[in-house]
Amino acid sequence: MDIVSDLPFTLKLIQKYPIETIQEARVFCKEEQNIWRDNIITLSVEENEDMDLYFNAEDPEARLYLDALNMIPADDLYIKEDHYGRKYRMVSTDCFALYRSSKGYDALCVDTFRIAVLCQKEWYYGTLEFLPNPIAIGEWQMMRNDLEREIRDLSQDIVRRSIGMGNNHENIPPKVIHNFLVMRKYSNKVMMTLTDISSNPRSEIITVYENVSRNEGENYSFDAETVRRFAVRSGSEPTYKIPVKTVNYDIQENRILKRIILDYEKKLEQFINLIDEMDGSASQSRISWKTNLEEFKGRAVRLRKMTAILKSQKWYTSVQDLRDPYIPHALILDSRYSLLYQMHLDLKRDEIDLGLTTEFSYTWKSSSYMYEMWCYLKICRILMSEYAFVPDEVSNADADRTLLPLLDVGKTIRFEKNDLRLEVIYDICLPLKQEDTSLEQPLYMARHHSDYRNHNRPDLLVHIYDIQEQWYLGTIIIECKYRKLNSFWTENSPRSSRGQLEAYYNNARSRILFGGIGELLNMRPVTKVIVLTPDDLGDGQEQTDFGVLVKSFKASESDEMVNELKTVLMSEINQIKDRCKLARELEKIRQ
Repeated sequence: MDIVSDLPFTLKLIQKYPIETIQEARVFCKEEQNIWRDNIITLSVEENEDMDLYFNAEDPEARLYLDALNMIPADDLYIKEDHYGRKYRMVSTDCFALYRSSKGYDALCVDTFRIAVLCQKEWYYGTLEFLPNPIAIGEWQMMRNDLEREIRDLSQDIVRRSIGMGNNHENIPPKVIHNFLVMRKYSNKVMMTLTDISSNPRSEIITVYENVSRNEGENYSFDAETVRRFAVRSGSEPTYKIPVKTVNYDIQENRILKRIILDYEKKLEQFINLIDEMDGSASQSRISWKTNLEEFKGRAVRLRKMTAILKSQKWYTSVQDLRDPYIPHALILDSRYSLLYQMHLDLKRDEIDLGLTTEFSYTWKSSSYMYEMWCYLKICRILMSEYAFVPDEVSNADADRTLLPLLDVGKTIRFEKNDLRLEVIYDICLPLKQEDTSLEQPLYMARHHSDYRNHNRPDLLVHIYDIQEQWYLGTIIIECKYRKLNSFWTENSPRSSRGQLEAYYNNARSRILFGGIGELLNMRPVTKVIVLTPDDLGDGQEQTDFGVLVKSFKASESDEMVNELKTVLMSEINQIKDRCKLARELEKIRQ
């Protein structure tokens, strides 16, 4: 080990909450690879805590390189870029803010960042470790692993249900479902593309040489090759080798096309056979299942006929099998061939595309975001165990990707059973005026004269509707607090969220609750505010006057916490249904 502790610079990490603590960086290496090989931890701090760094040295040219500097607002005048475009911090007698929870700083996720210091023309390497805040590192990793698994499993379940498979064919491999979705997405464009290529394939003009008698040769054009051949043989041959231009279809683009068509046909045949097998159990499935599959079967049969027509073309029979898999530039430039090739690549993928755009890439998000996502998926899983998932139009239209709308602001997942519909909505900003509400947006937040904040953006809403009556029945609000209990529950604490949680219950209004009956009877639309926290100490904490219940909720080896939350949710939903019955009776009496 080449650990260096006698340093020509000073680097300190300062935390001011709940009390001021100072860590001085003392452990560095001269070789960068050694910090990773020997698991060197120079500084360690919990994520998302307000923190400052102090960096100074007698060398005025000393530089502090830290990956996290990219997350600091650009108005720090001491942060510069070297000629390689790497950000560094200059020496200074002043501390600088590495993270502030309230000032637009990017969240510092659980990770280990490299520290590199250039001082007196020498390099020093260390690490800055961010640990998960409310939970242990093992629990954090379990949550992350569980999240990855939950995304995949729940997404596949939702895909099955969106295309009508439901739970009747859970043994169908995920890859088969993936192929189904890809082929369904491309089917219409492929139909048109195959029709066009069949009559107008790519080709090249090549020169071939035909034997022509010397008498006939006078009617043809000679080229340099004809003359060369004639001269080599001293004019002794009775024929000429005459150049003839001809169309050649045996080119790389068409060889690739041939490979694509063969693979595509196999998958089409697989699906036609699969649908025929599943058709026998249609009586046990929903009508949408049969309709969905029959519709695609019709497309698949037409596509199979189209590939047969293509293969029967004379030009196609001249195309040899693919030997060298290189991709010519012309294939990419021709939109027809490019489309087929892209579909081929999608079908060849080993993994199902979960449809996670970069904004959902939780790897680079804070743990609080990851916790919200985890809670969200677990709640969807709970509701899916009791209610049927209802795919939306976007889900069906974007059928090559799994349709789970993860934590996209305002996205909704719907569930139904009998006459009840549940809508789970993430991070929607509730209106502050009654006139901005509707059946789709039934809640608004009334402002209280003592409020200086709106408190109108809960993490999760569970709206409940009566399908038959087209009534809005009430809402359960769920807040995901990736914090210790004392940081959001203690009254009069600067970080307390008690006021926010109480406002969700107390200030929520709806003019259409029970078709308007609820407002007339002065009934609250929000029946419960459930606060989820990974803190074990939080379980069962309650503010009954404001309908607030705190539940411990985190990844664990058992399903105990999930089952407890399910019990709470189902109980609350049943109470809302009972309250609807009461509203009807009260309305009869009032009339």
